[in-house]
Order: sequence, then C-alpha cells, then structure tokens
Amino acid sequence: GIYETYASKFGGGYGTKKINTEYQFNTDENTYVCDYDLNPVELKNGDFVTVVASAQMTMSLPPQSYAHYVLVRTDENAPAPIYAQVASNNGSEIMSSDGNNKIVFDENTPVTANKIRIALKAQDITVGSDIIAFASVVGMSLPAHVPAEKIAVLNLAPVAQEHDVEKITFGGNTYDVAVDYI
Repeated sequence: GIYETYASKFGGGYGTKKINTEYQFNTDENTYVCDYDLNPVELKNGDFVTVVASAQMTMSLPPQSYAHYVLVRTDENAPAPIYAQVASNNGSEIMSSDGNNKIVFDENTPVTANKIRIALKAQDITVGSDIIAFASVVGMSLPAHVPAEKIAVLNLAPVAQEHDVEKITFGGNTYDVAVDYI
C-alpha cells in the first residue's frame, strides 16, 4: 500500500500518522529512503513522506508494517504520488494490477529508476514492475485517469527472453557474449 504522512521516530522504525489512526512502519538497511527523484536523502522528524509499505499489518497497537520505500517530499509543489504494480503497458498507458489506475504517458514523460542502469522510457516498463506515477490532476473515474508528469520505477520486473545469445559473429570473428538480464 501507499501512505502519505508525517515522519516521527518510534524505536527501531519510523512511526507515522494517517488521519487519526497511528501506524508504525518498520525500516531496516533494505528500506530505500529517497526524494521524489529516487535520490537518497536523510529522513528527519516531521518530514512529509510517502511510504510504500507491505499491505500486511500486524494486529497490534499501533498496527505495524514493513516500509519498502520512504519518499521524502523535498518540493512543496511536487505532484501527488500514485503507487501501482504494472498489469499492462501498451506504449501509451499503464494499467495497475488492482484495476484502479490507468496511467497515461507519452514519449516525453520523464522516467527515473532505482538501481536500473539503462536509459528507460515509460513504454519500456514491464508487466509486474512497481512504479510510482506523479500527477497534479487525477480523473475521477474507474479506473482513475492519471496523466503522469513523471514516473519513478522502483523495480523493473524481469523480461522473458525469446532467445539466449551466447555468441555473436562480427567481421568474420566469433565472440562469446555474457548477458546480464535485469
């Protein structure tokens, strides 16, 4: 799930408040704390954050969940973040796996990515990937029409390969190829 809230420290994790109900999001060295461009930042008490957390919560008081990503709003005018797991991408729109969001983009929509070392365009985002789309306006329909101003790719799902290439021939010479799929 995704939660927008203010950070305050509780024990080993970061507790937060959402409306009038208290939650605690536990963090560890695998929790990525970053700004909306996915650059690492230091989390401070009182920061306005978006937490991408496990949907499973304990039945304790306060309810607890593990935070995968904590995005710190460093720009007051930043558009709202919408988390989605990609169910389909037809090259101009992404449908979320829960069916609640249709994220619309074009070839100029900026894409940032965590731990991905390739130039990525929105049409390249694969089914099963976790993304956050940023939009100032969201259409009140079902699914919601989300004109993305920017997309952040949290993890790119592996792409099934049609053929594994082990050797290539170039200029009459044959070379071994080692391919590292993401």
